[in-house]
Amino acid sequence: MTEYIPLNKTRDINTFFYIPKKKEKEIHVREFLVYSQTDNQNEGGEMNYLIRPIALKEIYISVLKEKRVTNEEGWTRKVPVSHEVRPSGSIILDTAIRVMYETKTRSASELAEKMGVPLPDLNGALRILTNFGATELIEQYRLMQAQEYLACTDLTYQEIARRCGFTHYNSFHKMFKRLTGMCVLPFRKKYRPANYRELYGWE
Repeated sequence: MTEYIPLNKTRDINTFFYIPKKKEKEIHVREFLVYSQTDNQNEGGEMNYLIRPIALKEIYISVLKEKRVTNEEGWTRKVPVSHEVRPSGSIILDTAIRVMYETKTRSASELAEKMGVPLPDLNGALRILTNFGATELIEQYRLMQAQEYLACTDLTYQEIARRCGFTHYNSFHKMFKRLTGMCVLPFRKKYRPANYRELYGWE
């Protein structure tokens, strides 16, 4: 099990998002943009920042082991799927994603405890970065996992629920239907391709 390093208990925005010291009009941090308003400083003369919310799909870690890809010459083969955290530029968000991927955490308080961050600070940081609080982010992350399992594997619904952190299938099904408007069976029938075994590999 990974040992998570507690983050500093600070509300400094730089803890949540790496911001270069350069006073540029537009600063690129990976592919995410941070806009530096050099002509709009606060009373203390400090810079104000506007951060584009990060979409969960940009940092989500796939549950699959392999995916089939096609090269420019038309050859296809299965390649390993990376399970490394894709750096967002935010220590706190990267850690949250890693904890959600490596554990079955489903509560905001448990996520905050594993990260060593006060829950109010975690909620505030995640809302700034993703527009989701901790509870909402966990739900959305588990939903993406469930959708991938349903569309790409032959795992049973009960096993998918277990892997997404649910001890009872009914709770999993209610969450899935509430967030998607669909039951798991029609979702799988609609989105899982007939040749899914040739396209994907999983454990």
